[in-house]
Amino acid sequence: MTRVGPRSPLRSLVAHPILTAVLAILGILAGIAAARSIPLTYTAEARLAVVSATNDAYSIPGYPLAARELAADYSRWVQNNATGGAWAPPGSVSVSASPIPDSAVIRVEVGGRSPEQATQGAQQVSATLLKTVAGAQAQHDPQRAFRDFSRQAPGVALARAQLQQAETTYNRAIGAGASASRIRAAGSVVQKARVKLAELELKQNAAASLYQRLYSDTQGASTLKQIVPAAPVGTPERTAQMRFGVLGAAAGLFCALLLAVALDRRRDRRRGGEPVSPTVAPIAPADSQHSTGAMATAPTAAAGPGPGPRPDAKAPRSHLREHAPDRRAEADTR
Repeated sequence: MTRVGPRSPLRSLVAHPILTAVLAILGILAGIAAARSIPLTYTAEARLAVVSATNDAYSIPGYPLAARELAADYSRWVQNNATGGAWAPPGSVSVSASPIPDSAVIRVEVGGRSPEQATQGAQQVSATLLKTVAGAQAQHDPQRAFRDFSRQAPGVALARAQLQQAETTYNRAIGAGASASRIRAAGSVVQKARVKLAELELKQNAAASLYQRLYSDTQGASTLKQIVPAAPVGTPERTAQMRFGVLGAAAGLFCALLLAVALDRRRDRRRGGEPVSPTVAPIAPADSQHSTGAMATAPTAAAGPGPGPRPDAKAPRSHLREHAPDRRAEADTR
């Protein structure tokens, strides 16, 4: 007889299907209950895009790439101000902004303890960014520079006309042989007219240069516009329940594995050891079998019929063949 080792843990688990199913279901229910008890973070998202402020914006070389870089700059504005707490809405958990790859669209995300709080926070951050960009664009508006240039034009034209008149008066005084004092006075008027014209032309040229620079500037030719209003995204309740449910099922299966192994070992101990499996005993040599048979035959014959084998039972042929020479030797001796 040989002994067989205990079951493997997986076989023990399979051998107790009801226990495994019950503990797995209990683990799932416990995980769902835990997911409902913890505070969740809801996220709301708003999207803004860098769009052209004029119809001529796309005529600027490299405008699409520059618009993407501008979107990245605006996203960093949000990140920096949110980190410092300036743009963080009251009660918000997190504030972030990032450009969507290969586009000029900005994604603004705000986390809160409720969907309404997150939505209001995302809308507030979007409005703050729009206001900030509008204030910065006021300093980079090419139309504003053009208006400044236009306001300088009448003064420059008038100063030019005054200079021409002063030069004409001066030339006439010299041609008419006027007195030296009169010529000096006319020359002084010409000098003042030239200085005034130079000042006005300098301002006008500055306005013209600013207009040319801002006209080809991406920030001046672009504006920020909200294309998607703030709205909640995702389902944190379902996500948390699925995640905690899977963890609970895994914990339940692990507990079922430990309990199944413990039950199998306890059952084996109650049976007095490990289970055994019957095997065929090896055949002893001929001499030992004969001596053993002779010793066992005498008590059986003396005791009479009993629960042992019947006298007329036939032995196996192999056993008869092995003991045939011994019987002949006994007969000769007698």
